[in-house]
Amino acid sequence: MRQEIKNVHWLTKKELARDAFVVLAFTVILGVYFYGADALIALILKTLGLS
Repeated sequence: MRQEIKNVHWLTKKELARDAFVVLAFTVILGVYFYGADALIALILKTLGLS
């Protein structure tokens, strides 16, 4: 087990910060995308008188 633990690649603080930023950026981008898509669909339905 100790040999396997030595083979594990542990993230550095710099790598961890970069990866966390990427996750947060994609979360924000996808949130804006889905919000926009939802607003567009709601607008289309309202224009058609279906909502």
